[in-house]
Amino acid sequence: MSLRSTVLICSLFYQAFISAEVLITTRVLKNQVDLEVLPEAIAVVASSYLQPWPRERIQEFVHDHLDSRKSQLPSWTLAQALLLDNLHRHVQSFAAAFASEALTKQLGVDELDAIPKYPPSPDEIHRVQRALYRFELYCNLFRDSRTLFNIKVPMGLFFNKFSPWENEQLGSIHDYLFHIFSPAFTNMTEEDVAWGAFEVDITDELDSGYIQHLMSLGLSYIHELRQQRPTKTATASYMICTQNSTMIFYIRFAHRYAPFFHEQDPGPERAWRWALQDATRANFIYTDSEQLLRKRGYCFGDLTRLEAWPQSHQLWEPPTLSPSASDL
Repeated sequence: MSLRSTVLICSLFYQAFISAEVLITTRVLKNQVDLEVLPEAIAVVASSYLQPWPRERIQEFVHDHLDSRKSQLPSWTLAQALLLDNLHRHVQSFAAAFASEALTKQLGVDELDAIPKYPPSPDEIHRVQRALYRFELYCNLFRDSRTLFNIKVPMGLFFNKFSPWENEQLGSIHDYLFHIFSPAFTNMTEEDVAWGAFEVDITDELDSGYIQHLMSLGLSYIHELRQQRPTKTATASYMICTQNSTMIFYIRFAHRYAPFFHEQDPGPERAWRWALQDATRANFIYTDSEQLLRKRGYCFGDLTRLEAWPQSHQLWEPPTLSPSASDL
């Protein structure tokens, strides 16, 4: 049962809740969102209340929330708790789907057929959830309509708060969300009269400004559009995109090695170092040669999963994919 449903069971329960609102919401959220993920979730909620700001405000926010993980639970109101309660349900849904597909699905490509296909571990699920929250945080901070300046420098500051393997995790999530969002976007543009009336040249390429901006509206929007639920945002999608047509992914600005989340399991770092062992610094993150690996969540896996894959014991060479294989 969600937090909102619990509070609204009856008026007496609601009044009792209000009298101890902060204490109850804090305890409920602690039980709903695992501690391994909660700091990222807290940062996302904090970012969702911010309005358009100058560059200094973004830099201050990044310093406050991303210089180190905040483990202390905040004193939240019901409205704040409900915001996270709703978002976390989207995060759980996407994380379960991505982990099941990326970490366990057979690829159909000879070089990768031997990837272990046992279920994701709790640590692997937590990594995916943290990356999804980082995606939401990225959207909240750098959505075009919220910024009043050139955002390249603050974006670089954001990515430099994470290690290369954490940024590869974010790249995996970005690409995954694009591939599930793109068909829904195509359906929406075919059904929305505004798109047809203005004869917009629609493309479903990864760098499409239309798609990138709509994706920047966040996980809730992506989830709703994928499920073909009509939303106020969707009906105004054409005007939104003409006003804000780009959401550039400046992930390659990052050159930091210290992780934001300090893992006990070295699997993600070991996977990244294995895949990029011969790469130059300019190609450490989000390169085409690791596209297939990102699709299969290579920086999310535990060390046991990596070591059980025979390919990981030899030099990584990106396979030459046929057109059908590249669509997997």
